[in-house]
Amino acid sequence: MVGGRLLRELDRNGAFREWRRQAVLAGRIMLLNDEAVDDRANQLERENTCRSDDEHVVAVAQLGGARLLYSNDGDLQADFGDNALVDQPRGKVYSTRVRDNLTPVHRRLLANRSLCGSGGR
Repeated sequence: MVGGRLLRELDRNGAFREWRRQAVLAGRIMLLNDEAVDDRANQLERENTCRSDDEHVVAVAQLGGARLLYSNDGDLQADFGDNALVDQPRGKVYSTRVRDNLTPVHRRLLANRSLCGSGGR
């Protein structure tokens, strides 16, 4: 699932953008309404409920039901594990800092700072 600011950040990467186009056609990824995601992210920012500066990622989880996060960003991991933000079911976080069974492809994606605005922290 992706939409709003998260989609715009990821789409800056040409390889992701092409993968996303193909994944949408194949039904492997769901696009959320950009305006709804941005509105929810702005509301989260006004409420100052997130530890991270990634309200747009939490908004995607809340609106789309995504419960799996691949990130090395500790604050985002805390947000995703906070049942006040992501619940029913709780979010599951994967990180190369904690897990040693990720594939080389997943490790490269997590280490690639160009995929999102500030990158894989």
